[in-house]
Amino acid sequence: MIKIYKAVFFDLDGTLFFSGEMLFEAYQQGIERYNSEHSADVEMPSREAITAEIGNPVEEIYQNLFPLLNGSETMQLGEFVVDVLLGKIESGGGTLAPGIKRVLSSLKNNYQLAVVTNADRAYLDRVVEAQELADYFTKLICAGDWPGESKGQLIVRMITRLKLKPQEVVMVGDRRSDQQAAEFAGTDFIGCLYGHGQLTSNNTVEIAEELIELLAFPAETS
Repeated sequence: MIKIYKAVFFDLDGTLFFSGEMLFEAYQQGIERYNSEHSADVEMPSREAITAEIGNPVEEIYQNLFPLLNGSETMQLGEFVVDVLLGKIESGGGTLAPGIKRVLSSLKNNYQLAVVTNADRAYLDRVVEAQELADYFTKLICAGDWPGESKGQLIVRMITRLKLKPQEVVMVGDRRSDQQAAEFAGTDFIGCLYGHGQLTSNNTVEIAEELIELLAFPAETS
């Protein structure tokens, strides 16, 4: 049975956008600044540890990467990292998934498109502005807008805002946590194999090895 959707929701990191090397540079420079200003000796997490946290809520990321720091220390260090990262994004750092603008331009003709992400608002807005993505999306929502809410709850909020039903929406993401969020909200899920996660066809509704495969999805027809 072919399902007809009215909207496609996208995760951000690992689905639409890749921060790449600049993310590790931001951590390194942010930690160096923190250590200098606080006479501290915080160690740089491994690349594997940082990559594993991509897509998680910001507070959770810093708690996992810097478990020996208290709340205020973690917040200060995080601010230093984000300051560097936002500057790099503004200067053109990071890359979009291959063919993304062609895909979004085509999908926009048949669907409402939205971004649902665990990122904070400053990061989301900077990526969208720097990569010139604003015109493709009806709405953007992030964890920074609703502190403490899960990604599943954010998807529910977006469904409500767009006056849709869960079965009219498909969520696109690259991690098992994205799939779990879609399950919570009652939407279908498309897993992207090109992202940061480790999805397989055994644990997703659909699999997309490349973003361009989304062009084949069925849309509502009048």
